[in-house]
Amino acid sequence: MPKRSRGAQTVFVLLLFSLFCAARRAEAQALTCAADTVSRAELAAEMRTAAVLYGDYNLLATTNWTRFQSALYLQLVRNAMEREPLGGVLMIPSADLFWEFVSVAEVEDPAEAPAHLLWRLHLDQRTYLEYKPDSIVRSVKKGSQPTLAVNVYINWPDRPDGTEKYSFIDTLSVPELRVTNHQEITFRILDFGDMVVYDKVAGASGRPLSGVLGALFKVIGEGDVKWARAGISEDGIQVVRAQAKKFFTKTATVTILPDGVAEKGTPDDRPDLAVIAAMLEEDLDLEYYPYGCW
Repeated sequence: MPKRSRGAQTVFVLLLFSLFCAARRAEAQALTCAADTVSRAELAAEMRTAAVLYGDYNLLATTNWTRFQSALYLQLVRNAMEREPLGGVLMIPSADLFWEFVSVAEVEDPAEAPAHLLWRLHLDQRTYLEYKPDSIVRSVKKGSQPTLAVNVYINWPDRPDGTEKYSFIDTLSVPELRVTNHQEITFRILDFGDMVVYDKVAGASGRPLSGVLGALFKVIGEGDVKWARAGISEDGIQVVRAQAKKFFTKTATVTILPDGVAEKGTPDDRPDLAVIAAMLEEDLDLEYYPYGCW
């Protein structure tokens, strides 16, 4: 069993993506479409690109995981669309993801890798990316059309011990996070060029435990995320806006520095970050087709 790590969270993984809704299912669904396995060579190459795409940032910080993850997933899908323009499904093996990340992040002791990756390796938690032009976003009710949309499914096979979820506390992140991941996680990734959106997330839960954000979401508890959006400045500072709901709806904006430290709102002396925050506040409402392969 993996030990508690100083590492980061799953999908989501901008800070407020630890507020995902907790969708519990007794058994993992079977994949209904054929999937192409991402080669380890391609995975390694795109990981190294994702690690430097937004400048120098801490790969091990929970709050930076999703900027890395979204860059990796979106580029893998773009590569696949050149080969299969009509669409398909990619599968990322848990072992390849773990060992290539350890290499890219220069983690000397694999036991000190991010906790979610240790759990992925232990449970054989696989990632599936479905790409189907014109068959993911049904309509745009408000806002603009994304340049790329991807369905994401992360799961591990049913186990003899009946493991359906795992939890850990990330003590390295600022603020600290309590995270629980369930056997199935699903969400949509939308790329708008200047903004990445994670939408319709199900299968993970948690909340900040310390600092201003811990107090802010204490009354919500482990809230259900409605959506989360992120934009990144030219110098690699990330602005995230997310809406979570438990007993009431709460929307918040967070600034995440390259070292992974998160702060509520945007600094007064950074008008460029205020511009990003304003963009994230614009109305956006999309209707999706049902998942086609899970």
